[in-house]
Amino acid sequence: MKRTLKWCGVLLAASIGLLLVAYALRSVILAPWIERALVATVAEHTGLGLRVGAVGGSYLTDFTLSDVRTVRPAQRGPVRSAEIRGLRISYNLFTLFSGTDPFLASIALDLNGARVEVDLGSDAPGGSETPAGEEASGPLLLPGVLSAVRVSDTSILLRGPDYRVELTEVTLDVQPHLGSPTPIRATVSTLSWEHPAVRPGAAAVTAELEYSPAQLVLRALAVDGHPLAEDVQMGLSDLPRMLPVSGVLRAFGGAAEFRARVEQTRLDIQLALAGLELEEAAALLQPPTLSVGGRLFADASVQLDWARPELLTAVLAARLEGGRVEGAPVERLAIEAGAADGRARVEKLVARLG
Repeated sequence: MKRTLKWCGVLLAASIGLLLVAYALRSVILAPWIERALVATVAEHTGLGLRVGAVGGSYLTDFTLSDVRTVRPAQRGPVRSAEIRGLRISYNLFTLFSGTDPFLASIALDLNGARVEVDLGSDAPGGSETPAGEEASGPLLLPGVLSAVRVSDTSILLRGPDYRVELTEVTLDVQPHLGSPTPIRATVSTLSWEHPAVRPGAAAVTAELEYSPAQLVLRALAVDGHPLAEDVQMGLSDLPRMLPVSGVLRAFGGAAEFRARVEQTRLDIQLALAGLELEEAAALLQPPTLSVGGRLFADASVQLDWARPELLTAVLAARLEGGRVEGAPVERLAIEAGAADGRARVEKLVARLG
């Protein structure tokens, strides 16, 4: 009996010793295995060939990646290349005993120096798709709290067949709060765009949001310091069956209050537009269109069945005040129109020239 206990003690001590040695040599034993598994997983799902400079961390409380680079462009899917200067994920495994939300709140992700290129016009096949006839069912389970995220010095390039959008010096700051909405702040030092239909340009963008399992709220969105959107609310409780969205947009001297409901089978939109300066809006277009001016007011509603878009139903009441067309004054222009059953109709048209 004593000999058995002795051998059990020896085996237990040897096992603990081996584990301690393996942990002490984790950069030699575990890190290469993690690197190979990560590279293989990314290649399998995206076709992107990566090289990882270093894998580190204690693995018990944090995990790090550094100098991640693309060595082979993706052969399928939209992501063409990706680079990461540094990534650190810290966590507290003991919070798992308290539940999922406390564990998520303990996680902190710090991403620095990322570069991502996405080709949205690629014909290459993407990843997995939902088979035809199979739609998402049941409620979408969202976390009660988000993990802390800090993104800095990051750039994103989006390319299409005839357009290009680039975001440089992107930052993202997410600070979780158990029991209250999670604040999110994002900034883009320079958002530049090129498209045949609009003049090329660039602007700085800032956004402030709040997340909770019931809704995502865009408190403020500003472009070059000018408010573009405020209090845009997206209901999340009924996802993926339905997404209600409402809020206020501001651009070209006017404001648009909207309310929409996106469902799996249909789309409903109500819009109230007030005081849009047509001259400012037309100046964004390229090549220049008609020289127009004046303030546009409109109320519109649209109902669309995704399966039969040709049967769109719409109602429009719009008026132009203090207008100009190619220098000719238009004191007032009003129209009431609609569409239903594949037909469009104009019920009222009033024009008063200056």
